[in-house]
Amino acid sequence: MKNIAIIYDRELSIGGVETHILTLLKHINSQEYSYTIVSAVSEDFRRKAVSLGAQIRPLPNFKPLNLHVLASMAKLFRQERIDLVHIHSPAAAITARLAAILAGRPNIVTVHAPSVFYYGERQTLRARTGRAIYINLDRLLNYTATRRLVYVSNRVYQDCIARHISPAHRSVVIHNGIDLAPYQDE
Repeated sequence: MKNIAIIYDRELSIGGVETHILTLLKHINSQEYSYTIVSAVSEDFRRKAVSLGAQIRPLPNFKPLNLHVLASMAKLFRQERIDLVHIHSPAAAITARLAAILAGRPNIVTVHAPSVFYYGERQTLRARTGRAIYINLDRLLNYTATRRLVYVSNRVYQDCIARHISPAHRSVVIHNGIDLAPYQDE
């Protein structure tokens, strides 16, 4: 059985990323794959994810590029015998990919929002500097240390390819699926 770690940097509660992750859990072959969610989670999300077979490993006080967080993640990947690190956040992507490298694990990143939007539009020196550092580290890791980049929309994919943030040969678009059963008439 392959163990996949899902990484997110904020509390998983309710929203698009949460729905995406729960859909993955619902439709995965549980005879071949198991999931370990590495994130802070709400009690409601925990209940739903555990009922779908996931393990939860809290990631309290996540801070990008924090050496303690990076070392803790790498240790967790080794201890939990993670086979693949699947990252769902621009903020978590740098730290989790570096931790995957340290632990000798491959990684993929699902891009819900590109790194160029992560630091917002503030124009302070700190914001511009942080944005430039983050975007360039993200670009470097996209080209050198990421097995696959999965985009949830054509627009984000095209924008990242055009800006040379992601290599086309490692990038693919997989639209989020929607369970239509609740909306169908009986």
